[in-house]
Amino acid sequence: MTENIQPNEKSELDLELVKQAKLLPYEGRKQILLDFRELDLQTYLKELFSYMEPSYLIQITQGTNELGKDLVLIKKDKFTTDVIGVVVKLGDVKGKLLGEVDEVVERVNEMFNAKELNIIKQVNTQIKQSFRHEAEIKDALEKYKVNKVMVIISGEISDEGRKRIVKEVDVSEEYVHGIQWLVEKFTEYYPQVFFDGKVTTFLQKKIRELESKHIAAKSNKMLSECFVEPLVQSADITVDFKESLEAVWNRKKLPFSKLKTLLSKQKPVILVGEPGTGKSAAISKLAIDMMKDVYKSAVSKKDRTEKCSIPILITARQLLDSATSQDLVNNYFEEVEVSKQISVKTLFIDGLDEVNSSVRSSVVEKSKQFSQELSCSLILASRKVDIVKITPSGFEKLELLPFGTGQALALIEKINSKKEVLSVLRKGLVLCNVSF
Repeated sequence: MTENIQPNEKSELDLELVKQAKLLPYEGRKQILLDFRELDLQTYLKELFSYMEPSYLIQITQGTNELGKDLVLIKKDKFTTDVIGVVVKLGDVKGKLLGEVDEVVERVNEMFNAKELNIIKQVNTQIKQSFRHEAEIKDALEKYKVNKVMVIISGEISDEGRKRIVKEVDVSEEYVHGIQWLVEKFTEYYPQVFFDGKVTTFLQKKIRELESKHIAAKSNKMLSECFVEPLVQSADITVDFKESLEAVWNRKKLPFSKLKTLLSKQKPVILVGEPGTGKSAAISKLAIDMMKDVYKSAVSKKDRTEKCSIPILITARQLLDSATSQDLVNNYFEEVEVSKQISVKTLFIDGLDEVNSSVRSSVVEKSKQFSQELSCSLILASRKVDIVKITPSGFEKLELLPFGTGQALALIEKINSKKEVLSVLRKGLVLCNVSF
């Protein structure tokens, strides 16, 4: 499903992060940026530019033969293509020492004099992931030549230094930026850099993905906007004959959101439900809520060496495709640097019923094994298929209950804002003597 939330749209989390960044002392933000190694700064600059100009193609050219450790921004419209080379230099440029400016001038000239760059054309990641072997899809290369250069100095740049750069190479003064520009732009567009940047960026990405994969996504609504909480009930009820059956039944009901407080590493959960009860939406919303809690914690924590602990939501098919628990983690976090800073709190596995019946028992056993190796709690979701009719050994079975009339109306109201449709539905229910 196509993601409807655009990368440059500021969510509630984005706005809160900008607010938190502005509360940090300017000198503190400045020092964080000055402490970055060159490659780290380039990585964060790529993220910054993608938020500032989401329509641009942005690549770090390190590792290519054409250029050194720099970035390239490509802006296309109906008439022209601008290829902007970005030279990044650490340290002050005061202009008094020839070497400070000479290094910048040399790298700018390398940009302009370089042969055509082989830039990898962006390919839809979702399409690539739908294939078993990514090697079957070849990255398309497009050739470009730099026609503009931007100079970014991660340090103080004096008026004299700026004038010398502009004078000695063909660079517009508005394309020469120092540390003050970096602090201002990162604060406004990519404040994650001040709060465990890679971790907060990863969490935002995963939250966006989960928010956009639901039935109302075509209406450009996030899952959290139209979610109605279901009830969950223990399917393994121990009857005390001193209680009425109704009392026992009600005793085991709880709102789905409460499930996260009951999760235990020692007692994995298998969640079952009839088709259409909203199992996928429910576990997605639970994962979103848990990720938002971690996100807020990551922003406020002072100890950057402390790991964040988050939920992982994958399909049963993805679990089967992972040879080891470490493979699963590496594939999910994508970057080694991110995986080093995050641990797994809960493993959500959806769609047990969607894999072949011959491998379902393998999913159950493998999920238990991986959760033990990762030292995390486990929720396995499935329709009521044969393998879950009897609770698998070591699991607690919970059932997601179908919506009542009031819940169904609330869902329709959140998805469909047309009042006349809701009015007709309510009148029909009244005529049918249905309470809600």
